[in-house]
Amino acid sequence: MQGGPRQTAQSIWYQRLDAASCQKLTFDYYRSLAVDFTLVREYCLAQPVSREDFPFGPDVYVYKTQNKLFAILAEKDGVAYLSLKATPADALMLRQLFSAIKPGYHLNKTHWNTITLDGSVPNGELQRQIEQSWRLVQRGLPKKLRFPGVD
Repeated sequence: MQGGPRQTAQSIWYQRLDAASCQKLTFDYYRSLAVDFTLVREYCLAQPVSREDFPFGPDVYVYKTQNKLFAILAEKDGVAYLSLKATPADALMLRQLFSAIKPGYHLNKTHWNTITLDGSVPNGELQRQIEQSWRLVQRGLPKKLRFPGVD
């Protein structure tokens, strides 16, 4: 890969037009530049055998599969944050690619990332990371509790 992963990722996803606007290149995987709290919430709930819980209060949405945490969605001071599980290698790579992705807030920094939902991470990439987080948690479950097809 020429130019390194940071340059490639940025050049694939966006093309700067002028100071006031940004046009997304036409890749089906990255459909929307704007991040929508509701869409992220719905995508978390769309994962098989997942549920929403509020153990930390009404403003912190916790998503679990088989009673194991795979995502946390919260809003503070008008900014939404999403925490997701990742492999250690992916966690580091994503932090290098996106300035909005930081080590997990109040979570294991090796295995969790917290994403500021400011529009800089495409919705398609958020969906991919949500699915990956769900799969990682599923793979950690005993085989009899795993969703069929998760290896």
